[in-house]
Amino acid sequence: MIVGCHAAGVITFGFFLPLLLRIFDPFALLRAGFLLQSCGALGCALCGYISQKVAFAVLFSLIRFVLGGMALMCELASQAIAFRCVSADKAPVAMAGLIVIRSLGTTLSPTIGGALYPLASGGWPLPFFAAAMLFLLLYAALFATNAYAASMPPDTKSASVLQVLSSLGTWFATGLFFLMFFGGLMLEPLYSPVLSQLPYAMGYSDIGLMASIFPISSLVAIIIGTIVLRRILKEHTTPHQIIGVSIIFVGYLALGNFFTLVTPSTGLFVTGLVFVGGGCGFIIPSHPTIMLRILWRDKGLTKDELGGALAATTTTCLYIAGFIAPTAGSGVYDAVGFPALMTGLAIFFVAGAAICIALLYKYDDPSPTPPTPSNQGWSKASEQGI
Repeated sequence: MIVGCHAAGVITFGFFLPLLLRIFDPFALLRAGFLLQSCGALGCALCGYISQKVAFAVLFSLIRFVLGGMALMCELASQAIAFRCVSADKAPVAMAGLIVIRSLGTTLSPTIGGALYPLASGGWPLPFFAAAMLFLLLYAALFATNAYAASMPPDTKSASVLQVLSSLGTWFATGLFFLMFFGGLMLEPLYSPVLSQLPYAMGYSDIGLMASIFPISSLVAIIIGTIVLRRILKEHTTPHQIIGVSIIFVGYLALGNFFTLVTPSTGLFVTGLVFVGGGCGFIIPSHPTIMLRILWRDKGLTKDELGGALAATTTTCLYIAGFIAPTAGSGVYDAVGFPALMTGLAIFFVAGAAICIALLYKYDDPSPTPPTPSNQGWSKASEQGI
């Protein structure tokens, strides 16, 4: 329950936080997000001194709930800033870059926290104190930077999550994104029970390394996928999505030992994780591309208006998958075993992805592009390097 509170915060806050962009400067929201996360991390550290279990659980859950919302606020403010600073054709690259930065944080933070916890002066509070200091430094750096940067006023036309979901096409694009990460999130609670048994028989440290293969593969593949989409496929999203889905499909089959026709081994398991993580990362750049295209053609929304709302929609979708997948995966694993689970997941994924891609095909033509301009004052300042 405590772990799920962070995701609950993201999902709950995700529906109304984009509306704050109509009232506040996105830089102000980003500063507030850093400062509140610093306070939240400090609160988590102090929770360790609470002796009553119920009081600890309630307060720690509440802080994690708020931290989930503040993390989302930083992400959507960052996207709003990035979308206003770049042209429409560069917006998907900016969004992919933000995803890389976020993924680096989620990949490195468990390793850093795990290294700080066992230190002589460590224990429960030290990782949280370190996080509080990091967010405070980010707040101070952003505050100092804003003193010399051009202002970025609120945009009264900033879209909401409901506006993003008002087009049927965005449901299929978001559905494909959901399916991409559903399996990866399903794997998280299964690493230990699967890899600790024969033929793998791994210890905790080796299992931890195996769990890092998926996010690392995704990070590398995002870069490759962006290059392929822009330079080779010329912004055609359908073939890009088909390639990514095919890679993920093969990865699930490898994890399922290719219908149990191949003897399971560590090498085969690693290959499966690389393919699944790499396929997810490969497709990611096409997601903002197709979402911007759908919402411009169906609803007339520009990338400036969508900065923030897209981040909230995508992140909320990801955390909904994070709620469902681990529980569903554990239940099916207990019933049928890991190879059958992965084989069934491969079939379920490729069938669902094929439907989404087919229904998104009408948006594959990249020729009609949305207009670039809304915040002219900021655009001119950016061109001058301010």
